Amino acid sequence: MKDMQLHQATVAASKREKAATLVLLKYLIQINVRRVYVELGHSTLHKYVVAELGYSPAEAWTRIQAMRLISESKIAEEKISSGELTLSNAALINQHKDDLQQPMDQIIKDACGKSHNSN
Repeated sequence: MKDMQLHQATVAASKREKAATLVLLKYLIQINVRRVYVELGHSTLHKYVVAELGYSPAEAWTRIQAMRLISESKIAEEKISSGELTLSNAALINQHKDDLQQPMDQIIKDACGKSHNSN
């Protein structure tokens, strides 16, 4: 494979991964609402995501927080889908949303394209 083909294939794989992540978050919303994780013997959604889906505890926490944010914000869903909002930033927004003084949509827009370590 030539370098440019490799690059193009990598970009395409990244786009597929982002799309798959959004589908996963939407499924997790339903798993949570229906409490399917309890039927499978898990006391929390987090335990389900770690045990059944194979994510590390930190990866599970990030996805669950992002899931909660997109369940409340269509803009967050759109920005995660487009790649403008990272899962890390979505998780941090959800974690601190009650402490933030701006409207949620503005916070989401401001977080787009930024590292979660940005000041």
